[in-house]
Amino acid sequence: MEENRFNITGVVVGIEDVDIKSPFFKIRTFKIRFSDTDFTGKAVDRIIKFAAYNDEIAMLDHVMLDDVVQVHFYLDGRDVIKDDKVFNFTNLIMKRIDIINSVSRTTQESREALITKEGLVYDNSKEEATIEDLMGIPKTEEVKVTTKSNEFSDLPF
Repeated sequence: MEENRFNITGVVVGIEDVDIKSPFFKIRTFKIRFSDTDFTGKAVDRIIKFAAYNDEIAMLDHVMLDDVVQVHFYLDGRDVIKDDKVFNFTNLIMKRIDIINSVSRTTQESREALITKEGLVYDNSKEEATIEDLMGIPKTEEVKVTTKSNEFSDLPF
């Protein structure tokens, strides 16, 4: 039963940085703009915010501002009681995002490129971004240890 599954098409107008809440939970929000009609039939622009959690955050690495995207999402909500008052929180949770069109990236290869602070990275290995990548922390070089080939030749194993 997929009653709480929706999709919407719009233009990306904002993408926030990853917010790491704990070692087990991270969130990244983004906004899209789309056209709709109000109750009088007048066309209006709407802007809504989505949240991507944990593994789904990597899908946003390929999304840029002004991309036309289709967002597949579900609704989530809960009541929180504070000072004898009930507050309701409703969230739109992204499960998948597809790039429909991109003003700045006109080929499929450029739409699938990883977006970094240095620009687009065309890598077909589809390596998942690490937390350090998402936070913009530069990678440290690996230290290679080499030994002389006969240095341990007298060992029995």
